[in-house]
Amino acid sequence: LRDNGITDADFELLAPTLLTHPTLEDLDLSKNHISQTAVVANIISNNSVLQKVNLLGNVIDVQNFESIAVALRSNSTLKCMALNRTARIADGEIQAELETELEIVRLELEILKDNSQLEHLTLTDVE
Repeated sequence: LRDNGITDADFELLAPTLLTHPTLEDLDLSKNHISQTAVVANIISNNSVLQKVNLLGNVIDVQNFESIAVALRSNSTLKCMALNRTARIADGEIQAELETELEIVRLELEILKDNSQLEHLTLTDVE
């Protein structure tokens, strides 16, 4: 599903199949237009064979990043997760940007603490 122009609405249509797919181990959603990650988080939480998720190239803000962090706490099969993290604030206020960055770092640490199966966590910044 990489680089297919998939939007949040498109992904909502695909999600029921991906959620229950009995052999889906690698979900590559990179280079699409997904920003609302609740559906992805639901798949991470409930797919019992999923081992890799790639969301690189999608813009994920701190609230949506948190939904992924929560989902990773309950997943026992995922070994590799890759996503962009966006810490930039539209109005450019330095204090707000710093607080957002600190929140993302806190969530990253929670992911690593709460998911003992995760072997690779790739987080890149979006400029």
